[in-house]
Amino acid sequence: MSSLAFVYLARDAGPTFEDLARDIAGLTRAGDHVVIVEDRGSADTPARIGRFTEQVGWGAGVAVTTILTGTAADGDLGVAANLALDSLRVPGAARDRVVFFCAGARIDGDAFALAREHAEAEALDVMAFPLRQWSHDRGHVIDGPDLAEPDPKGRTGEAILSRALSLRPGLDGMFLRWPVIGRCAEGRSSFGTLHLWWQALHSAERLDVAGQPLGHRAEPAEPDASLFDALTSLISRHNDAASWANAALPRLLEGVTPGAVTGLLAAGPALTKAIGDAGTDPLLRAFADGDLDTARQRLHSLRQSGSTGSIPPEQSLLSTPTAQTRPARFRVCVTGKHSHRQPFAYDALRPLWQDEVTLTDTASEADLIVIAHPHNLSDLSGPLAERADAGTPVALISEEPFWDTLFSPDPLARAVTLPAAHLGTIRAHQVTHHRSAIFDFDRIPYFLLTDPGYIQRYAELFRRNAALSAQDWATAFGDRPHDLTFMAERRPEAFHDMVLPSGDIVGLCAWRTRLAESCTEGRVQRLGASWGHGPSRFDLIDWHGDKIAQIDGQRTRILSGLENTHQPTYLSEKLFDAFACGARPLYYASPGHRVHDLGIPAGAWLNLWGHSVEAAVTAVYSARWDDAFHADYAAAQTRLAALFTDADCIAAERARLGRALTREVARLVQFGAA
Repeated sequence: MSSLAFVYLARDAGPTFEDLARDIAGLTRAGDHVVIVEDRGSADTPARIGRFTEQVGWGAGVAVTTILTGTAADGDLGVAANLALDSLRVPGAARDRVVFFCAGARIDGDAFALAREHAEAEALDVMAFPLRQWSHDRGHVIDGPDLAEPDPKGRTGEAILSRALSLRPGLDGMFLRWPVIGRCAEGRSSFGTLHLWWQALHSAERLDVAGQPLGHRAEPAEPDASLFDALTSLISRHNDAASWANAALPRLLEGVTPGAVTGLLAAGPALTKAIGDAGTDPLLRAFADGDLDTARQRLHSLRQSGSTGSIPPEQSLLSTPTAQTRPARFRVCVTGKHSHRQPFAYDALRPLWQDEVTLTDTASEADLIVIAHPHNLSDLSGPLAERADAGTPVALISEEPFWDTLFSPDPLARAVTLPAAHLGTIRAHQVTHHRSAIFDFDRIPYFLLTDPGYIQRYAELFRRNAALSAQDWATAFGDRPHDLTFMAERRPEAFHDMVLPSGDIVGLCAWRTRLAESCTEGRVQRLGASWGHGPSRFDLIDWHGDKIAQIDGQRTRILSGLENTHQPTYLSEKLFDAFACGARPLYYASPGHRVHDLGIPAGAWLNLWGHSVEAAVTAVYSARWDDAFHADYAAAQTRLAALFTDADCIAAERARLGRALTREVARLVQFGAA
């Protein structure tokens, strides 16, 4: 009877640790070996490993190796897998086969026992399995693409290999004999196991794919630049991987987050070069042509294909509950002092959701509790606290990345633990620009839809501006009372300088304050209450109308449109205000930022992305005011006039927002407590 080594990669397992641990412990036999690797040292996973090992155990006659690195790293699955394999290479520690499982997976015991018996009887080098998949968005297991393909007909070696390659790449649940086990690539985040996976499949003399799922895996790691780096490295070692990478790319990229797009755009050309003539995917063709605009738009469509907001109506979560279990309308209770800053607060958006959602102040009726700011649970009322404590889902629906980055304990996570009055803490779903289709606009950003006054005002101003020619703008820019205007709150505190690279998020409050203070040449204007000029916007009945009144009339050549936070799908009114008032905008946008999809010529505005304050000052004062700029600026005005006077476009964007919002509510209600 052969022996088996179970490798449990337990990074961030937390409360899920014991479920998979019990699955493994129930399947071990005397002579097996269990290796647990926890390479972050975060949360309470190390303590859970210790308690389980001491109080439950991994089975009689089973060797156990625990590897706790205590390294608070961003993640490198290849390093963790290599640590486990190295521990098994020690004399006396090796077993005949190795099987890997990652945190969050579950094992079907009967399927596993049959698979182990089959692998031993057939002396298989590799046995691969289709796996169901946990969906973080839906809160339950889904079949996933692995189960979409039929078993290979004829059971030929070529057909079996083709079937194995059609599965989600990774070591999860594969039985591997030592002769086919190499090493994982390191420095590739969650995609370092690709090398070992590919090598094992192609070096196996005896390979098989199970006909039924072994269980389910955790949701795959979110694709980022390390995926492209891993694929490029794989192809450099195995030329025959190029065709597979081309075919697998859409699936591997599905659900990519907005924060990953800039990194993927940077890594894409190298992957395209590595794939070469095999590159027929539209994204690769765009990279080959040097067309980053098309590449970014393709990534956007792949992101939407993995989001709740793009699920076809017949498969949407709105249709999942039965008629008996689903309420006629979802009952939502919004609470907290920032409740006026979330989608259900705006009269303009009410027609988009009122057929699916009812707002309620009665805690006992709520299907969902919504807050708009991470601190809003701190004054949760008694009845709502009881409702949340009893399992009613709580969601932070945040339209403000500024709040997320400063006050959320983990701005990029799907769910977070927030302070909650006398309850201590509550887990809350995070519905943010980084995570939700609500804010993933097509042509008009979310914020501009919250009040019809924005679009009405822009339609009038851009229609006026579009009537001017490039020569008209050249004349106008030559005669302005101010060279440069800043109009944003002064926030010099260093804690605003937050950077979250994996979300492509940069806190800009302090940076833009330092820029405003450093621009001292020429006629510089700094407006706003915090600069000692005028009332606070919160004291004004129509703050946006007041703002436009102050800056319209061709009063300044350059107007800062810098946001308080750089996030790829976040655009407020600032950039549009600058164009509407006939000024050249300052903005800060990475290559993955959605501003590039608006169709505005890049030469019409000054992009300060990646600049230090000193470099930004130089860019502002060295800006060119030539014929090319004036032509681009006139074209920008024409483009924006067309956008904000297109009734069909506006209606479509509102409809998209409404669908995304109601589907998000349905998802959260069905998911339950975070």
